Amino acid sequence: EQLMIKHNICAKCINIRDQPDGLDFYYPTKSLGQHMVHFLDSVVPSRSKFSKKLITQDDKSNTYRYKYTWMVEIAPVCKDDLVMCNKRMCASMGGISPILLCYKVTKNVMLIDPNTMERYAVGPKMFWRDPPVVACSRKQLRDFVVLDIETPNDPGDQISSGKFVQGEITVIRDSEAEEDDGEFINFTHLAHQLKSGDTAAGYDLKNVNLGDDVLSRLRGREMPEVVIVRKTYPNRKNRQRSRKFLLKNLKKETPENNRAKKDKGEEDYETFLKDIEEDPEMRADMLLYKRKQQKQSKDDEKMHGSGGDSDDESDGFPEIDMNELIEDMTGSLVIDPANQQPATAGIPGSNGDIGGGDMKMMQ
Repeated sequence: EQLMIKHNICAKCINIRDQPDGLDFYYPTKSLGQHMVHFLDSVVPSRSKFSKKLITQDDKSNTYRYKYTWMVEIAPVCKDDLVMCNKRMCASMGGISPILLCYKVTKNVMLIDPNTMERYAVGPKMFWRDPPVVACSRKQLRDFVVLDIETPNDPGDQISSGKFVQGEITVIRDSEAEEDDGEFINFTHLAHQLKSGDTAAGYDLKNVNLGDDVLSRLRGREMPEVVIVRKTYPNRKNRQRSRKFLLKNLKKETPENNRAKKDKGEEDYETFLKDIEEDPEMRADMLLYKRKQQKQSKDDEKMHGSGGDSDDESDGFPEIDMNELIEDMTGSLVIDPANQQPATAGIPGSNGDIGGGDMKMMQ
């Protein structure tokens, strides 16, 4: 969505409808719909199907009017997902391990093996030929406390891959979640970020119920007990209140009776905003706008302190530079996370004739 806004893809879209399995975009002409499909092919792994339906015809003037429809399916793999590849995909990439972690999704699905530090770019053609199975998603992440992390003292002996550095990490489940159940030792690709005492999110594969389709892809390989995915900042409280930026959002028609999806959408949106704060590479592909600072009430000052965010400033949290933010907020629907109130919208909606064509995007 943010890429569409940045590249002004939906400027001529006459309506957007929120559906249970994705979004419907309506365009007045066929060429605009094709442009949307080509844009999605260039930024995410996707595949599409095309169809057309005759709406009206006039034999006397030899004119016909069609409704064109593209159904676009986006790869169901997200950042931080733990995926399992089948035998053919592993063989085509040189006999790699079937257990891989997704660290980025662009036009390709970017995967890494923390044990070997090998990185792989799975293109759309290879992905749809042998789709990986998502073994664990972000909702299954849990917190671990880093007890120790070891890397070679000589930088020349360190194993690195791009921005990632390998290290042997010792972790324990967060004591606040449950009682101590022993230490876990494994390799991680985040040795450049983590240190002793930090909190990290990972997959507790020892206590995750994996399906037969996932386990069958191991082919005799041993499943790690823990896979560390990212550094977290549990001491950062009131992040929503102290957030300095806002995002533009597309104006969508959403069924009023779909309360469950609305609640899930708000939760996912807050998670997305936290990812933006923590990932400078993700912010580079988006337009961030300055949020107007609101004066604190006396009750808020008593509850949160008059000095703003009283979180630990020494935890390495990646602060957003004000120079990254844009002043103008006009031209699209904007939702302020502090009060969830939308501003005025500049994208037109229409309940009339569809005209040239429409496009369904499945998530």
